[in-house]
Amino acid sequence: MNGVWNSRWFTLFGFLLVGVAITVIAARFAGPPPIETDILQSLPGDGGDRIIAAAIHQAGAAASNRLTLAVLGGDETTRAEAARDLTQRLTRTGLFTSVIDEGRGLASWLFANRSEILCPADQRLLAAGQGDKIAREALVRTLTPGAPLSGGLLTRDPLLLSYRLGQCLLPSPPDTRGQAAIVAGRLTASPYRMDVQDAIVDAVDDWRNTWTDKGLTLDRSGAVFHAHAGAVRAKTEISIIGGAGTAAIVILFWAIFGRARSPLLAVTTVLSGLSGGLAAALIVFEIVHVMALVFGAALTGIAADYAVHFMMTGFSAPGEPGRTRLRQILRPLSVSLITSVSGFLAILLFSIPVMGQIAVFAAGGLVTAWIFAVSVLPVLDRPPKAPTRAATALARFAERLLHPKQSGWPLVLCAVVVLAVYAAGFARLTFLDDVHAFQKPPADLKTEEDRIGTLTGFRPSTTFLLSSGTTYDAAREAEERALAEIAAPDGMGDGATLAVSQFDPSAEARARNEALLRSALLEPHLASHSAALGLEPGNPYQRSDGGDSTEDATATLPEPLSGLHGVVDGTHYLIAPLKPDVAARLLGGEAARGPDLGPDVEVIDPAERYSQVMREYRRLATLALLVAAGVCGLVLLVAYRTVKALRILLPPVLAVAGATALLGVAGVPFSFFSAAALLIVLGTGIDFAVFQWENSHRFDRWVLAAVVLAATTSMLSMGLLGISTTYPVRAFGITVAMGVALSMILSSLARDGIEGKRNGS
Repeated sequence: MNGVWNSRWFTLFGFLLVGVAITVIAARFAGPPPIETDILQSLPGDGGDRIIAAAIHQAGAAASNRLTLAVLGGDETTRAEAARDLTQRLTRTGLFTSVIDEGRGLASWLFANRSEILCPADQRLLAAGQGDKIAREALVRTLTPGAPLSGGLLTRDPLLLSYRLGQCLLPSPPDTRGQAAIVAGRLTASPYRMDVQDAIVDAVDDWRNTWTDKGLTLDRSGAVFHAHAGAVRAKTEISIIGGAGTAAIVILFWAIFGRARSPLLAVTTVLSGLSGGLAAALIVFEIVHVMALVFGAALTGIAADYAVHFMMTGFSAPGEPGRTRLRQILRPLSVSLITSVSGFLAILLFSIPVMGQIAVFAAGGLVTAWIFAVSVLPVLDRPPKAPTRAATALARFAERLLHPKQSGWPLVLCAVVVLAVYAAGFARLTFLDDVHAFQKPPADLKTEEDRIGTLTGFRPSTTFLLSSGTTYDAAREAEERALAEIAAPDGMGDGATLAVSQFDPSAEARARNEALLRSALLEPHLASHSAALGLEPGNPYQRSDGGDSTEDATATLPEPLSGLHGVVDGTHYLIAPLKPDVAARLLGGEAARGPDLGPDVEVIDPAERYSQVMREYRRLATLALLVAAGVCGLVLLVAYRTVKALRILLPPVLAVAGATALLGVAGVPFSFFSAAALLIVLGTGIDFAVFQWENSHRFDRWVLAAVVLAATTSMLSMGLLGISTTYPVRAFGITVAMGVALSMILSSLARDGIEGKRNGS
């Protein structure tokens, strides 16, 4: 085996591995950036029900694609001109469809199906035998200047049924002419793609450059703007966290080793780890979340540990060749790698996309950094001939901190204090599972959205009605029954902002509507109405093909209706976004999920669902910690072949408990992300404990100095995550930083009592 480490081919392999990683990254970034910014990717992929999971994802996508902008200021003519210009700019991106174009598609659908769809109000009129009222209204509208239909269209729909349907089913645009001009529509690509964000934001910024000087301002509402703001914040955080972490490493290494080569090699090791981690994530995942990159920036401190441990051997074995020095630490370095990677990979137990990306990123990065450290550093590192003052001071401090002289009462006193802190912390510990707290919206966007909501009178609700069935028609029937149950007491409206069954009724409803129209309106009134208009006699509402208009309807539904239908495992489901007041009424318990809605219908509040799952995942994290500890214990038994080696687990386990208690003392809520961070504390804590265990047999204060320096770089890099504005990142970083500090301090408990000959004194 020693021949492998001494081989020049192994050194070449280290360089080639980093080169391949850089090539993979360059190839993936040659096209659109494979980066996404959807905060929902930090949430569980499902809550145990595949249909609900798919519906929540689909409903979220449909809602996030909506875009509304309000042009304010100036006079009405100027606002209208500016709104047309903004619509044109957005349309030219190829990523935007205006609500006007979308409305045309819905209107065409209504015209094609006008003889088989009825609004609730018209159903009541016809059922009461008042078809003559519909005919009279059609005649008045037709003869009034500016009639809604004329010419050829009038001959095909003389009773203006499609017009009535449009008035009933298509939302009327708010009259904001005296205050603002509204531009609304839908994005045709995910708003969480960075190239989509850049294109839309650039179009808006260009518009502002043209119209702001004319006294106009613009309010924005849409997920794309929130995602862009989050991406900008993430880029800033990556720069600050990665830059500050790297700067700290450079300063520390320069001070400790006294030469430029050492920080250069340390930074190179870190960059190799970052390259390997990002390449691994890009190979495994089609697209990587920006949050994974933020965590990756914090990998600097952990990846630097391998360089720290190797370079410190230059002080304990001065003059020795690099590969000879490597053999002194190869076993603990390898055990540390395996246990640390095990801690990260334990995150894969949770079906949360972004956490899986972080696990793969970190594991790939640490493996790459380890290979680079053991293959390249022994060749390139040239340690100083004598320790610097900073290195000597660090070694003395490390010896006092990590190898204290044993004494009775001070240890008892420390134990009492620690127990008191643990007890107080766990007593004050609070929990956070509410997904609304994970990322606060920027204040300016929140203000703009509130103004748009006031102008338009529309405030979106994420709650929706989920109807399912073994066939598309069965799902429509279930949705129709449920919407009838939750209709407003006065019979006006059915509670949904948009529903497939409103525009595409079930086969039974279509037949019922067609029969009612024929018997109560067409047969008694169509002939006389057509004669009054001078039209040829006949029935333009008779389907010429005699077929079923529901045949293959899912393939022809216009947007946005097509986005409200899905199929999972052969089960069809429909999504009907609910009006805010109706959602509040249903979730308040008056008519929520029960026999009135039927067995195939459920009211879904995605935020509450996610919160429930996050609460359950937080509980499962305890099990994941136990599993990870068990895996690490097996690794230790295999590596050292003695039960005594399990003592190595004591410091990290105590550190995990201590970090949790300190969160309670500091008043920081404990969440799933805190629990996931404890998996990392376990892995890095074993790193320090392994070197303490190894050092029991051959005491070397430079080993202790390496532990302190490694912990310091990790605390700096992970602790910097605490400045993030995104709660998951902040909670993760704070927990890891505190856990690493405790792991370092408690690592002396891993010593097995064997006192080897002191070396390097």
